[in-house]
Amino acid sequence: MAFVGAAVQGAPPARVRVHLRAEDGTFLIRVADSGPGLDPAVVRDVFRRGWSTKGDGRGLGLAMAGQAARRLGGGIEVGTGGQGPGGQGTGGQGAVFTVRLPLPPPTEGSGPAPAGAPGGGSAREEVRP
Repeated sequence: MAFVGAAVQGAPPARVRVHLRAEDGTFLIRVADSGPGLDPAVVRDVFRRGWSTKGDGRGLGLAMAGQAARRLGGGIEVGTGGQGPGGQGTGGQGAVFTVRLPLPPPTEGSGPAPAGAPGGGSAREEVRP
């Protein structure tokens, strides 16, 4: 995932948090970093092919991530760690990318998903045969 790689390449000490959660038929992937975040003026452009903060012919990763999410029936959003009411960031809080993908409906006789797997609840859930 392009946004994970970009988050890890931030200025030291870079911190990246990845959260995975299944709820209400949706699998959520949230990646947050400790970098400077994104300028609100460019948020609309980050998923456009060719957009990059690095220059030299890059800018495909986020465009491809957005395209893949849409093809799977989901979407991807970007914000900042300091988002308040109305989605306004406070700056300096890092970028937060959230991918939402629909989970397939359970098939008859498939049983519960393992803990930690999409649709399986939290990693603390105990699954018994």
